[in-house]
Amino acid sequence: MNSLMLVGGGHASDPRFTAPLLPHLLAALAECGQGARIELCVSFIRQSGLLLLREALQQAQARGAHLRVITSDYLDVTQPVALRELLKLDPARTTALVYQSAGNRGFHLKSYLFVRQHC
Repeated sequence: MNSLMLVGGGHASDPRFTAPLLPHLLAALAECGQGARIELCVSFIRQSGLLLLREALQQAQARGAHLRVITSDYLDVTQPVALRELLKLDPARTTALVYQSAGNRGFHLKSYLFVRQHC
């Protein structure tokens, strides 16, 4: 059985805002195990943000999940130290791609996709 969920973010002062994103991300990661794919497409990676997810990502990979992260150097916001930390995750289960924006259009994507295998 598949369950689909769309979570929208925003600011607490926005009447359309429903809930912070972090608890939803952590809950989705907690359900990822053998055969699951975690696809994170984010404009930037900063150490502070990675720190919030690192333990959950490690646990998901220990259960057999694969992680692919697509990020960018857009506006030089991504921190090299955060990329190095990302690459310390299980190398057999981690793929990291960096969009190089020099001379190209900007890259300001935010997408979190969790594909789980159900028996």
